Amino acid sequence: MVEDGALTPGGCRVELGASEVDATLETRWRRVVEGIGISQDWLDGKEPEAKAKPR
Repeated sequence: MVEDGALTPGGCRVELGASEVDATLETRWRRVVEGIGISQDWLDGKEPEAKAKPR
């Protein structure tokens, strides 16, 4: 085990040979918001585009 100061507290990354598990806080949040249908723009801090309302 090697400590990585670049990881956000609460995150974890496991690498073993050709396998990797990315359990960083950022990746876990991205998966949650994608799972509930929020766009990548929100994750990047951009304002969502207004959707045209049906008439």
